[in-house]
Parts: sequence; C-alpha cells; structure tokens
Amino acid sequence: MPFNDLINILRDGDGQISTDNLSDLSDLTRSEITEFVELWNNFSEDYQQWLISTLVEMTEESSELDFSSIFKIGLKSEYDFVVSKSIDGLWEYEDRSVIPNFIVVLSSDNLSDTRATCAAALGKFGPLLYDNKILQSDAELVYENLMSRLSDESENLEVRRRCLESIAEFNGKNPEEIEEYIKWAYSSGDTDLKASSIYAMGRSGETVWLPILLIELKSIDPSIRYESAIACGILGEDDVVPHLEELLQDDDNQVQIAACASLGNIGGILSKQILAKFLEHCDPELEQVASLALENAEFLEDPMAF
Repeated sequence: MPFNDLINILRDGDGQISTDNLSDLSDLTRSEITEFVELWNNFSEDYQQWLISTLVEMTEESSELDFSSIFKIGLKSEYDFVVSKSIDGLWEYEDRSVIPNFIVVLSSDNLSDTRATCAAALGKFGPLLYDNKILQSDAELVYENLMSRLSDESENLEVRRRCLESIAEFNGKNPEEIEEYIKWAYSSGDTDLKASSIYAMGRSGETVWLPILLIELKSIDPSIRYESAIACGILGEDDVVPHLEELLQDDDNQVQIAACASLGNIGGILSKQILAKFLEHCDPELEQVASLALENAEFLEDPMAF
C-alpha cells in the first residue's frame, strides 16, 4: 500500500488495519517520519497503545521489519504504556542514536516501572562499547546517567537495581565505584536488590565474586540460586562446574535450566560429560535446554565442526 494511502487510513483512526498494510511503516524515510509525527501527535491514548503494541508483535514475528523510527517517536509519548512498549520494540536495536532518547526517559517523571525498563535496556550498550560499536562518549553518557539514578537514595528501588544491573556492563569505566554498589545491594537485606547484585557480579566479569556466588548457589531462595548459576556461567571458571552439577537436581525448574545453560557456556570435558549424563534421565521439558547446552559446549571446544 502506498505510504500516503496508509497515512490516510491511520488519520481516520480506524484500528482495523491489516498487518500487511502496517508493514509499510517499516524503514520510513525522513520525510515520511516527519509526516507520521504530525499524525501521531493527534492519536488518542488507546490508538497509540494499539499501534505500538501491534508493531512490537510484528517485529517479534519478523526480524526483517524495522519500525525503529516509530518506536523512537513512541518514546516521547505522554502515556507510560506506550513508552514502555516502545522500549520493548527497541530492545534489540543497537544503533547509538537511541541513547539520548533512553536517557531522557530514564531522567523523566515517567512511572518507575517505565524508567526501570529503560535502565535495563541501557545495559546492552556496555558490550557494544567493547565491540567498538559505540563511542567512548556514548558510554560515558550512559554510565553517568545510570550512576546518577543508582546513587540517588530518593530514587525508586526498582529503578536503582536495574541501574546496577546495567552499569555492571560498564565495569571497565569505574570498577571500584561499581564494586561498592554491588556490595551495598548484596548486604541491603532486600531480596530483589540482592538478586540484582548477584546479576551484576556476573556481568562485571570479576572473578573476585566467585566465593560469594558459590555460597549463594546453596541459598534457600530459588531466585538467588538462579542468578548465582547464571553469574557463574558468565564468569566461566572451571572450578564452578561441580557446583553447577549439583543444581541439575534442584527442586526448581528454572534453577535447573540456569545450571544447564551455564555448563554449556563454560564448556570443557567435564561439562560435556555432566550434560550428556543428565540428558539420559532428565525430564522431557529439560531435554531441549540440555541438548542446546551440550551443543554449545561442543561448539566452544571445536567451532570449526559447526
């Protein structure tokens, strides 16, 4: 459908538009974006919610569609649901151009849940820095704004813990400062903050946290065991393999999944043996997870075989 025809249908506020037609909102030109913005500003809250939600669903079904221009516009909506959904739509978007938009949302007066989602989304730019896909100045901007929210004692705790999780991805910027906040969250007495601190331990890449993680693998709280298992897998030390093996018999299904994934991430002969043995008797719902983990371990050993 020609873009002008689609714009006219949207202008009428008719929500019954086929996804085939909405796909024409992918890869908009600058002039088309300008025209769409003028239309967007007149949409009702319900219509914005419907449109953004539909486009997010479409991108989940097809990676070829690029509605990033629409989602960037959605970040400026006055409606929290639309902003949050737009962040979801940009979750895999790695272009540095979105960083200022995310920073504005993080520092806005949006609901805490929306800002927490935004803080979590900013974490992806840490690895992108080390892959030279963003500039040092971009990383500094992200780090400074995450730290500003994290260090603000009046800030909502959900926002602060998501900031901690994301800022750990930038550990090379100021490891001592990040370490202090990981310790603060770990000893806070709040279960969610503690879980975030363990998540951050893994993302920091610092093996100094391993003694704590090995203790927390035996926590009575399954969410803590889960995060500890994932963190151990990220750090990738062979010494944790026997401890992860024990978690394959955990009462919590998610903890078992985390242990499988981490064994696959660490790789090595022992991890492969453990996963192969586990596959012989594991519950059917865990077979695919264990198989993928074993495949990953084998890939790490011999990438050329795949």
